[in-house]
Amino acid sequence: MDFLLNPWVITLLVIFVFVGNIAALKQTANTVKFGEKRPKSELDKLNELDKARHGESAAQPESAQDPASEDKRSHSDKMQ
Repeated sequence: MDFLLNPWVITLLVIFVFVGNIAALKQTANTVKFGEKRPKSELDKLNELDKARHGESAAQPESAQDPASEDKRSHSDKMQ
């Protein structure tokens, strides 16, 4: 246990963690290209075709609309 508390061992561990984090940042920086567009996946192409054929209303299903908001509107109309 005394070996792990040696200042040299602690210093080396800190340096190893620091170098590892820098290496990981360099690796992830190489995978992301900010100026370039990624090629479209098949799902993106199909979504665009669906929007072109059916219009924007087909992109959001009717179940995604909040029915409670309609109830609130009808209630406020009754009060006026």
